[in-house]
Amino acid sequence: MKLYVDTGSKQVTVTKDPTEKLEQNGRQKTERGTGQPTVKVGQLVTVSKLEALPWATNGRNGVAFRAEEIKAASGLASVKTG
Repeated sequence: MKLYVDTGSKQVTVTKDPTEKLEQNGRQKTERGTGQPTVKVGQLVTVSKLEALPWATNGRNGVAFRAEEIKAASGLASVKTG
C-alpha cells in the first residue's frame, strides 16, 4: 500500500541542495528519463505524487519521502532564507 501526501494546498520550499545518491553497485541513481531536478535552496517548488515511506531499523524509525516530480514553481516568489 502506498501512502501519498496531498501537497496541492501547500507551499514547498527547498531546504537543502540536491545531493547524489548511489546504487548498491556505486553508480549514481537517476530518475528515468528526467535526471535530477535543478532546484536551489530557498526556491519554491511544486511536488507531485509525494509518497511517505515509513521505516524502522535497529531501534530507530522515521519517514522518508519520495516524489514523482519536483520542479520550480512558476509564478511564485521564492522565500529568502537566513
